[in-house]
Amino acid sequence: MPTSPQITEQDPIRYWSELGQRHALASRYDDAIAAFENVLRLAGDHVLAQAWMAALRHASGDPSADYRPAEMIVESRPAGADLLRRLSAWVVERADLVPDPVDKATHGGRQSGELSMDDGPLAAELQQLLAAEVCRILELPDPGVASLAAQGLRISAWSVVLDSGGYQDIHIHQAGVLSGVFYLRIPAMSGSEHAGCLLFPHTVPWLPPRSGVQPPPPWPVRPESGLLLLFPSYLWHRTEPFRSDEPRICIAFDVLPGAPARHADQ
Repeated sequence: MPTSPQITEQDPIRYWSELGQRHALASRYDDAIAAFENVLRLAGDHVLAQAWMAALRHASGDPSADYRPAEMIVESRPAGADLLRRLSAWVVERADLVPDPVDKATHGGRQSGELSMDDGPLAAELQQLLAAEVCRILELPDPGVASLAAQGLRISAWSVVLDSGGYQDIHIHQAGVLSGVFYLRIPAMSGSEHAGCLLFPHTVPWLPPRSGVQPPPPWPVRPESGLLLLFPSYLWHRTEPFRSDEPRICIAFDVLPGAPARHADQ
């Protein structure tokens, strides 16, 4: 759950965003929506404001809520079994996998740092594959890393290995333009109805719906080995815990503006 923000008027976008969060956490939903509307007037692509606005509209029962995750998620299957096997082995052998990293959504699993194209030919092949899929969705010519760079975009990717009982908390990817996940190895999983699924809620736990308001249930996507998902970075998402004798392995990624950073953090 977010902490109460510190209000400052030095930066109008930050001011209205933090004021909106303060109103929201105090259950002043109408005031919060008005504040986030100011953010979006100043910066229409502000990821945090879009995410809070969507959750607030559903929690308040606003009939104008236009947030349908099922219509915003693009699926593809861009790789064969051999590449999935090689990528899975490469991921689990990485020395930079950190168990339950601090300030990340991963619990009961391990998460890597940024996967660089300098990590070898397999990393470069992965970057080209992800870039090609993003270019295809954006309808860019000559799909690949160079085509994305020509648009002022780059891909930041990292690996997530969840063990039995593992999950990811609800979150968004605030720095991204688009975000995605590429499932490398999905074992047989048991548990709840949506065990191991990626869930896209319409609201968030710290914004209880108003009396009489019943937001739609989360939209579930059941992962499969080889499935790649791409979606707007402001979509709230989490994963459901699962039971399995084998790990659930995936690559998560963001499409970011700007040139590659030397030590990016997801």
